Amino acid sequence: MSNQSEETSQSVILDFLKDIKNLVVRKQSYSDAAILRELEKIMVSTETFKDETLMSFISIIKTLKARHMDNTEKQKPLNYSETKNAISKWLLDYAKNAKMEGYVIGVSGGIDSAVCSTLCAMTGLPLIVIRMSIHQAPDQADRGAKHIDWLKANFPNVKSLDIDLTDSYDKEIESLQKSGAFDGISDEQIFLASANTRSRLRMVTLYGVGGAHKLLVCGTGNKVEDYGIGFFTKFGDGGVDLSPIGELTKTEVYELAAEMGVIQEILDARPTDGLWTDGRTDEDQIGATYPELEWAMAYCDTKKGYDLDLFVTTGMKEFVDDSLTERQREVVKIYWKRHQANTHKMSMPPVCSVSNLRKA
Repeated sequence: MSNQSEETSQSVILDFLKDIKNLVVRKQSYSDAAILRELEKIMVSTETFKDETLMSFISIIKTLKARHMDNTEKQKPLNYSETKNAISKWLLDYAKNAKMEGYVIGVSGGIDSAVCSTLCAMTGLPLIVIRMSIHQAPDQADRGAKHIDWLKANFPNVKSLDIDLTDSYDKEIESLQKSGAFDGISDEQIFLASANTRSRLRMVTLYGVGGAHKLLVCGTGNKVEDYGIGFFTKFGDGGVDLSPIGELTKTEVYELAAEMGVIQEILDARPTDGLWTDGRTDEDQIGATYPELEWAMAYCDTKKGYDLDLFVTTGMKEFVDDSLTERQREVVKIYWKRHQANTHKMSMPPVCSVSNLRKA
């Protein structure tokens, strides 16, 4: 094989590898993604390979592709080019009808905020993107900064703000501690309350900026988080004016991000809400990956609620399908417990009716 044909083959295989790596990352199979990343490093750093080495690489890549392709293809009913245009037009029309100037959004360095900020930027309306650090992990802050740079390079309507809320957060937590509000409370519960306080401080900041500039606060929640397991902070990241990706699963959000050219570092990063100081990911908190939760959400939609309640309570297999694996049964439990516990987040606050007490 000539040097030129070797280089061409190597380049084609490298492009193929990158595509499959993105596919595997979107499926959140991080061990397989790590294998592909190592192959990519070897290919980038080596000028030429023997034919048998290239064939070995191709075999590995094809094996990993086959492992993930079937499930991924089933989750791709959307035309993502049309989807990005439809959502950005929806955002444009909504702002105009609301007689608002544009949007404000918090950028965390995660996939959801990257996608939503890009969709807002595509409207052409004024967009302010804000990094709101609170004891932020350096890698998250760095990804957020790089995404903002990418946005500003591609969309002239984008402006950015850096607002460090660390002092405000520390003072709030100190005030709560001094008041006695945390007395007799477990460390884990204080940790959770403090994490949610971070999210609520950011919500207040977004509305402060939005109110000053006549901008709508854009939400970043996806279908599984917002309407499946309630994985958001009530009146924190759940306190928004509208939700552009609320009908998209996490897998679909990754696909849309790739379609829009979101930077690779964000596509590769493991999902995290960034509220914890110990670096835990969403999977660490929930106990299941997003693809597993997407499956569970679809499965539970086909079942009666009382059957799922009985299955979670008793663990008896009779209340779910016999064909489910042990892991699938475990994921159903994880999903349904969170769904039931967080239903109050996904509903408007109830109103106590006194109509029957009114005198005729």
